Amino acid sequence: MTGKEASSSKRNLTVDTLKGVAILLVVFGHCLNNVIESPLVETPPAWIPAAKNFIYFFHMPLFFFLSGIFSYKTASHGLKTALIDKIKRLLVPYVVFSVLTTVVKVIFSDYQNNPRELSVLLRAWYEPIGIYWFLYALFFISILYCIVVAIVKDETRSNVIFLSIGIALYILGYHLEKLPIFWISYTIYQFQIWFALGLFGKQILSSFEKHSDQNREPRYPAVLYKPGQKTMDIYCLHQFVAGGFRIIFLKLLGTSFLSARVIFITIATMIICYLISVSKIAETKVYKVCLGYKI
Repeated sequence: MTGKEASSSKRNLTVDTLKGVAILLVVFGHCLNNVIESPLVETPPAWIPAAKNFIYFFHMPLFFFLSGIFSYKTASHGLKTALIDKIKRLLVPYVVFSVLTTVVKVIFSDYQNNPRELSVLLRAWYEPIGIYWFLYALFFISILYCIVVAIVKDETRSNVIFLSIGIALYILGYHLEKLPIFWISYTIYQFQIWFALGLFGKQILSSFEKHSDQNREPRYPAVLYKPGQKTMDIYCLHQFVAGGFRIIFLKLLGTSFLSARVIFITIATMIICYLISVSKIAETKVYKVCLGYKI
């Protein structure tokens, strides 16, 4: 989710494919949730809440797991360098898109399931806005891991210690909810363990590749690994694209054809966001800064 964690000429298609699956589930899950939360829909089709509950059970833990796989490389560069990197890659996109989504929701408040006021931006430092809570949570978890690495200075021991902390926080989670800064404590104890497990994912991948056919590349569908290489773009942009489709369909069709609309909006949103991520727009300095990419 954080752009290119490693500047390598050869990407890991296994990880990219898993990211592609994860971002597809995120977009699909949000489209499902929009139907469920809509005050205009009295009773959504039965499969929609069932599918949403299934997806929400594991799609964000999967993203945290994937985010942890290559994290040691950045953390090993030193605490100051790692902090600057995480501010650029996570905190800047969080701030930019939190502001954008709040402004858009205020302008189009008549079409929103959860209308916003600009005053929510004053609480964004401790109460993350909308879907961008993931960037907020990943920033604090990543910084915590960088601190551990800076102190321990060994990858294996750092990962074991960080996983131990994650397990302990997960067990003590109920009591952490009572801390003053609730959202920070909540996101860390809920999701740090998945990020920590991802730290060991590199060994799992190495073992998988070692036992696979060395004479050929693993074959994965481009329709999954290509979006998996642009997860930050799709994650940050999809809310605006899907929201636009939702307003158009609401104007034209009311609440008819909900099942078909959810599937169409999911696919169309994925395609449009991906096309934006590989367009000339994505090569501009403003775009790269807002999405956390290196200039």
